[in-house]
Amino acid sequence: MDQEAFRRAFASGEFGQAQQLWGEYAEDLRQAIIHGTARARMLEEAAQLVEWARRSAKAYRAHSAARLDEARAAAAYAQPGAAPPGRIRALL
Repeated sequence: MDQEAFRRAFASGEFGQAQQLWGEYAEDLRQAIIHGTARARMLEEAAQLVEWARRSAKAYRAHSAARLDEARAAAAYAQPGAAPPGRIRALL
């Protein structure tokens, strides 16, 4: 697997594709270990990729939590029974 393809998919939020690419990568690595062809560099690269994905997931999660908090704060100022903004534009 091309690690950059995994990074691009993950970074762009294409998590289904990233998961598929990760599965392929993990299987390739597993086969290399089973057949004795895995090298220290391969394992180091895998560890770096896992660490990158962990940090990226934490950042994505924090960003999503912040957006959810903003939506909750905005909802506190909404008037009960008021039409959502899209509905107001449609009425004009």
